Amino acid sequence: MKKGFKDFFKRQYKELIVPLAMLLFGLLFAFFPGTSMATLVRIVGIIFLVAAAVLGAVSYVNKRYFLFGIAIVTCVVGAFCTLIPGAVASFTISLVGFVILFNAVLRLYETVQLRKGEKNIIPYLINDIITAIIGIIMLINPFSAASGVIRVLGIIIFIFGVTNLVEVIRVYRNGKFVDDGTDVVWEE
Repeated sequence: MKKGFKDFFKRQYKELIVPLAMLLFGLLFAFFPGTSMATLVRIVGIIFLVAAAVLGAVSYVNKRYFLFGIAIVTCVVGAFCTLIPGAVASFTISLVGFVILFNAVLRLYETVQLRKGEKNIIPYLINDIITAIIGIIMLINPFSAASGVIRVLGIIIFIFGVTNLVEVIRVYRNGKFVDDGTDVVWEE
């Protein structure tokens, strides 16, 4: 059986879908983090709107008015996500930044109180101070912080896409192709 690249693309094109999608999304996230973030928030908003519609209809028919109220709240959140994705992303990152800062301040206090007199208190303090600085940055400039996170996520997704593509090719080259429609299997 031939194991050239033409044969690979003829027989294994389905195996390339996920790695190529990862490469594409990784590049988009890395080079266009703001647009990617807005698009992701819009997609989440659309999912919320669809879920709210289904939940609202089912709960109204079954006279579950508490669930109907949850559907209305979900619809409002979905509308905000769809209509003003930048503001929703900034608010979410600011909220996460506040939680991180609050946690860092509590940990700083605990470190100072619990480790008084210890010689090795400096690494704990440095860790808590760095965490507090990250929280402050997320509060002061949430969109920039979110763009940085999305860019790093894009780079990681791209790297995983490359490794998945290499793995698919390696399995095809080293494996034995079974013609009965199963897939590439390892030779034993």
